[in-house]
Amino acid sequence: MRKLFLLLWGLSLPLWPMVAQNRSVAKPINNTAGDLKGVALVIGNWKYPDNPLKNPENDAKDMAELFRQLGYEVIYYENLSTEGMEKAHSEFINRLGNNNKVGVFYFAGHGFESQKDNTHYLNSVEMRKYHTLNQGIEKSLSLATLWSDMTTTNPKGTNLLFIDACRIYKDRSWTRDGNYKGNKVDAPRGTLAFFAASPGQAASENAGQRNGLFTQELKKQLSQPNLEIYDLVRNTANEVFTKNDEQAPYWSGNLYGKFYLNPQNIPPPDPNEEAKRLQAEKDAEIARLKKELAKTSPPAPEGGVKKKFLDLPFAEMVYVEGGRFEMGSNKGYDDEKPVHIVTVSSFLMGKYEVTQAQWRAVMGSDPPELYNKNCDDCPVDGVSWNDIQEFLQKLNARSGGNYRLPTEAEWEYAARGGKNWRDGYTYAGGNTLETMGWFEANYQDSKHGEQGTTHPVGKKLANQLGIHDLSGNVWEWCSDWYSDNWYAQAAASQSNPENKDFGSKTNRVLRGGSWTYAPNFACVAYRYNSPPGTRNGNYGFRLVSQF
Repeated sequence: MRKLFLLLWGLSLPLWPMVAQNRSVAKPINNTAGDLKGVALVIGNWKYPDNPLKNPENDAKDMAELFRQLGYEVIYYENLSTEGMEKAHSEFINRLGNNNKVGVFYFAGHGFESQKDNTHYLNSVEMRKYHTLNQGIEKSLSLATLWSDMTTTNPKGTNLLFIDACRIYKDRSWTRDGNYKGNKVDAPRGTLAFFAASPGQAASENAGQRNGLFTQELKKQLSQPNLEIYDLVRNTANEVFTKNDEQAPYWSGNLYGKFYLNPQNIPPPDPNEEAKRLQAEKDAEIARLKKELAKTSPPAPEGGVKKKFLDLPFAEMVYVEGGRFEMGSNKGYDDEKPVHIVTVSSFLMGKYEVTQAQWRAVMGSDPPELYNKNCDDCPVDGVSWNDIQEFLQKLNARSGGNYRLPTEAEWEYAARGGKNWRDGYTYAGGNTLETMGWFEANYQDSKHGEQGTTHPVGKKLANQLGIHDLSGNVWEWCSDWYSDNWYAQAAASQSNPENKDFGSKTNRVLRGGSWTYAPNFACVAYRYNSPPGTRNGNYGFRLVSQF
């Protein structure tokens, strides 16, 4: 693993002899043919006296040549001192100010994150093991300062940063307690920062290969023509994580419109794109506010007849803000693999599983095969996927809503905590299932039948989004058809994926485990399935909606 230097915090420091300063070596590569697309600064640092690296030499040289071939003016440096890092920074910003098109920064070497100021730093070759945190900051380039300067200098252009460096030392960070898990960063508008690893992770040097794992996969994607930048990022991240599930590339982006690093025969951009983007932002904000308002004060439709937001007893919906996450698990069952990047749009999800009282309010009677009878607040059970379609049809006709079952991706995203998915919990909301849900070890704690049954909703702790019982109580039907190799399909990595037609189409997906099942079935990544006509005392559901 590419590691940070192990630095001593709050300890007396040995007076080790200083190593002679390694002067910067500048090797500029200039491309003067044709219309330059922008400026790229490429830095490779590997001659660290205390902890030398191998691959950054090839990483930096390969990336410099690749950007030159893509039509960028390339500024290339290797093994920079602290002063050299500052000068390269200044040279890059000055060149970018005269260009005002695209600014690209690439770095391969050692790096670290500081809990002191929540900033990522890139190490010069003057870093030493015995440096304190403040000395380490002084010997490094601040990424926050760099992208701030890029944004200020190039406000109407596109700014990209690719960082092949660790974000934490594997065994200890620069903190007093050693438990620091890293920073989440927010790139400014017009900037996309793409890191080799997530907060709190190290980056693989990819021993025995020409390039570090991140750069190896990034090069492959950059060589593909007509890849939009976010597709390039997602593809790279997916390939890296597939090859090393301890390294999940991380990006923070605030770009609008489409951008291609390697465009070939792409139609010119719409001159009205900026106006359209601004209008789309405005429309999205209005829609978001309408959603929030609808939770407490639903609007009246045409004709002035009020229709309730969800006119069922005990009904509450939770707003789940959309985002990207890593779906699946490389450590679980085969049908949970491979982990892949998925984008989910914002939606509303039921705070609780649909209850017996809610079912009866819509359908007029209990399901014919209800197992846990006479418990209004318990989730309805014994309902098939097909039964639920009839329920949804009647509910939407009655309420004027657009309620449906969640897709498998929506369900897992919400179960993982939405944008908090990086918490990495095993179950929905934590790692201790006893506090999160009802399962085989605790379902008889307050039984409602002779052999134990489901339990009233909301009696266990909610997850980060405030949603209850996503792990345990009843299995929850999803809208997707089930296929054991669905995740291996390209369609599974797209935005808002839903398996509508892939595979044998014999079984539908269920998620979350239930009151009679073991804990492993309640894991957020576990996938279950059953024929859509099956009724079972373990099967229930919850609602989602998008307006």
